[in-house]
Amino acid sequence: MSTYAMRQSESAAQESASRANTFEASFDNFKTKRRRTFSGRGKYFTNVKQFFNGCKNRVRSLRERSMYDVGCQFVKKEDSVDSKVTNQETSTSFEKDSIIVRFDHKDVLILDRKKDPSLVFSENEVDPKCYDVTTGLPETVLEYLLETRLGNDDDSEGNSRVDTLVDDFLLTFPLFMNEEELCSILKRYYRGTVRIQHAFPSNEKKSPQDIGRKRKQRLVRFILRWNKLSYHIFYENEHVKQLLKGLVCDLEKDNLPDELSLLEQVLDQTCNHSRFSNGYDDLMSSALLENKDSSDANHSDKSRVSLDDELMTRLNDCYPIKACDNVIFQVYRSDHTYSKFRCRRDSTVRHIIKQCCEKWRIDDECILCELKSNGEKQVFKYDDIGIVSRVSVNGRLFVIPKEELDCLVPLPEQDGPENEIHSSLTELSAKELAYHLTIYENQLFRSVSVYEFLYHVFGVRNFPGKVTTNLDLFLNRLDEIQFWVATELALASHISKRVQLMKKFIKIAAHCKDFKNWNTFFAIILGLNNSAVSRMNHTWERLPTKFRKMFDDFSGILNPSRNHRVYRLSMGSLDPPIIPFLPLFIKDMTFAHEGSETLTNDQLVNFTKMRLVASTLRLIQFCRSNPLTVDPPTISKGLREVYKYVRQLQVIDNQERLDQLALDTDFKPSSPTKSQTL
Repeated sequence: MSTYAMRQSESAAQESASRANTFEASFDNFKTKRRRTFSGRGKYFTNVKQFFNGCKNRVRSLRERSMYDVGCQFVKKEDSVDSKVTNQETSTSFEKDSIIVRFDHKDVLILDRKKDPSLVFSENEVDPKCYDVTTGLPETVLEYLLETRLGNDDDSEGNSRVDTLVDDFLLTFPLFMNEEELCSILKRYYRGTVRIQHAFPSNEKKSPQDIGRKRKQRLVRFILRWNKLSYHIFYENEHVKQLLKGLVCDLEKDNLPDELSLLEQVLDQTCNHSRFSNGYDDLMSSALLENKDSSDANHSDKSRVSLDDELMTRLNDCYPIKACDNVIFQVYRSDHTYSKFRCRRDSTVRHIIKQCCEKWRIDDECILCELKSNGEKQVFKYDDIGIVSRVSVNGRLFVIPKEELDCLVPLPEQDGPENEIHSSLTELSAKELAYHLTIYENQLFRSVSVYEFLYHVFGVRNFPGKVTTNLDLFLNRLDEIQFWVATELALASHISKRVQLMKKFIKIAAHCKDFKNWNTFFAIILGLNNSAVSRMNHTWERLPTKFRKMFDDFSGILNPSRNHRVYRLSMGSLDPPIIPFLPLFIKDMTFAHEGSETLTNDQLVNFTKMRLVASTLRLIQFCRSNPLTVDPPTISKGLREVYKYVRQLQVIDNQERLDQLALDTDFKPSSPTKSQTL
């Protein structure tokens, strides 16, 4: 970010003031309650004194732009200043305005004029909507948004056009404040503790009652917007629940029936809600039990329609696994014996080790590690949390003394299936499989809270009490489907079966693309590009030209050149609902995170970075802004078998074993003249 510095002599200031109609604006000093005045021209303040004596030898932080201290909280640079400052090696000029809000002689908010030619800048007043927040203290930025960025004051329904800056704040606030701090500021704002309003004086005369009423209306719109962007937090966090209850009581006392009705609806949904993390499983299980003895085709079709109608309704109202939820998991010892334990999702590794040592009566210092099927070991740190959901597809957790780490060997069951397992795959139609895969992944995707992406990218350790369980499950699903494709093909003993399976997977990918399920689409194509599958030269030669061309076209969508331009254009032309390829979004957020600091040297929030991060989160929210409506295909097999098969995929995740299986079942040396398309 460029920095600006300039000198403005007292004579230049007087000349500018003489050419302008002056007006007096007064501000209250919040510490001394003294009244201060200054003269200015329209929106250009000229009664200023020099704040900087010149530029420094090097570029510093954002606060070292040209500023003027006029003894109040609000100052502004002139738009058409052509003066330059030459100080040693630095020579700088500027053309655009900035607004600086100061409290107690400290910068708390810096705004830059938007680079939008369509915006009209008034000569007589400052329109905050023509400026973007560059940096600021969290509390000041929040007050600024509440005062200036919540649309029409007369719209109490919360349907007015909300500036994206409000969304940016709501989507990224966990990076610089927690829920308790945010709720505390909102409570103070409701009671009228607002400092930022003095920085943007208005010529419109309003009574204190009108000002208070409109302030409370804006706060309600802010809450409604927050609920729309991240409804998960309204039933997960106790501070947010208490805020809602307190606001409902206050609105009732203040006789604001319209706002009261809106918040009561949100509160009712929050209090009467029962978490639905495994709702699909419960619904499917109950439906299967009711219809398991039915063999009549017509009855089965009716049951299917009824089931899918209810399923669609409930799956579009999914809720994530919370940090306080319990999980039951297995922990192994070095001799391959295991015990089951129950703990919270946010339990630390230290807590799990303590439970194991107490149950097994071990006095030695132990470690918790994951042993993967290929023998690779990952030792977790004592303060790691949420490790149960981060275990790989066939990985197992071990608690052992440190000296036994090198002696660990994988369990036989970690090798995966030994024989052909594709009977269900061949009996089900490609569209039916794609449908059930999409239904299940829609549940996983909608269960991921938008804030879990922040925890994942910025490090979950920086967010006490938070977990990324739902995001971990969704990302693990991507690996599971890739290995599923490779496993099914590697275990097929006859070439005709491999060709049939390869055609089936390409068809499934095509249907997933039609269902806008990009995550499964990517996973299947990546599975077909697995090194073990790529070596099946006999099988690829037998594949019909039609399917070979489809596969080549699909592989082109995965082309990573120009930042995955082909995929981004393909997805950008679709309407929601969409199940996106999340690793690419995580990559974008990681780039934004590592490219700049979250806080400046003055501990102001870098809101330029927040907008960049929020742009990715808004795209994720857009993908699930509409409910999933997929027409169910004709069922060719019982729901019980389909349900079990899709959710309990048996895979081999040991790449060396997959390569060896492919070498044993289908190997032909590649011809030097053969064009490699994989």
